[in-house]
Amino acid sequence: MKLLSLISPFILFFISGCLKHKCSEPEKIPWIQYNDFKIESDTLAYLIINFQDCDGDIGEPSCNNKYNLKLDYLEVINGKDSLIPLAYPFYYCIRELENKSLPLKGEIWVKLSPLFRRPTGSDTFKYRAVLIDRAGHPSNTITTPPIIYR
Repeated sequence: MKLLSLISPFILFFISGCLKHKCSEPEKIPWIQYNDFKIESDTLAYLIINFQDCDGDIGEPSCNNKYNLKLDYLEVINGKDSLIPLAYPFYYCIRELENKSLPLKGEIWVKLSPLFRRPTGSDTFKYRAVLIDRAGHPSNTITTPPIIYR
């Protein structure tokens, strides 16, 4: 699959207690929050997203042709966000967590390599993300702050 060879997604989870979202019964919708965007080199960056899921159905047991994290790429052009259609969209598969204590919460590290921005595009860009649980419930949608790369 070309998507995997072009983007090389790599996702890590870290269980943490830093989220401020409160679970209310019965809450089925996962919740995400922008944490950070780390640029390591011209060809490697990480988008870090905090997550929480109150009913524990985040992640897929098998990632064969299944995607549950979708990123949109936006460029800031003349002060306005413009969605840039990509030949190979940023779709990722989050694996099922081994830790099953509820609520599930932690960090998702999305490895963006070898491309994290369009080489011919604007020097200012953003990502928009949504996480989908196994029941098909989409999370809230988040947008990164403007990322400037020259």
